[in-house]
Amino acid sequence: MNDNSTIRFLDDKHKWLVLTVVTFLLAFYWLPEQVPFFYSQALPEEKLASKYYLLVIPLFNYLFFILSDTWLSKLALKNDNMLNLIRFFRIGLAFFGYFLFLRIIILII
Repeated sequence: MNDNSTIRFLDDKHKWLVLTVVTFLLAFYWLPEQVPFFYSQALPEEKLASKYYLLVIPLFNYLFFILSDTWLSKLALKNDNMLNLIRFFRIGLAFFGYFLFLRIIILII
């Protein structure tokens, strides 16, 4: 299978984790102790969580990358179309997770 170098770059789970952790560390000083995280709650006090809860988003992305590397890729070893679909879904989820993470930080700062 011929892989594009950009696709391979974006499909690396470690690069996404490093990007989000570096973003968190750069914004850490300006973040308040409690940030709005649980947007579905009715009362404003219930929406707040510790700023460390922001790290849950990249950790779930990383966990999904690991699970898809082990389980989903083994299920689709013989089907290149399925592997490409899984790869693009992972990249899309990584983009979505990072921009959700970044959006929360930008709204707070």
